[in-house]
Amino acid sequence: MYRYTGKEQSVAVKPAPVMVRRQLPEKLERILSGVCERHDVTDFDVLGKSRLKRIVQARREMIAIMYFKLGYDHYRIAHLLQMDRTSVLHHLGMRKKSTVKYPHLRIMYQ
Repeated sequence: MYRYTGKEQSVAVKPAPVMVRRQLPEKLERILSGVCERHDVTDFDVLGKSRLKRIVQARREMIAIMYFKLGYDHYRIAHLLQMDRTSVLHHLGMRKKSTVKYPHLRIMYQ
């Protein structure tokens, strides 16, 4: 690639960044893959910063499973998912206030 600055100069092109995410414990990886499959999203979406509705729903389900079924506190969830702890508290509060019940989660993650 060249840049015009009065004379032709060669400019180094940076390679595209490689998508890398934090590895979760094996049990959480299985749960994450199940959540991603149910919501038709990728694991990068759930662990990323996107605010699309279906991705937020998947993220909220993942947080609820970690909190209610596995007993993780909001500090640990925030650390594992690389989120702010207040965001985790917000998702948990939204889940508690939801009028939608999730009986299938009780059966799946007992």
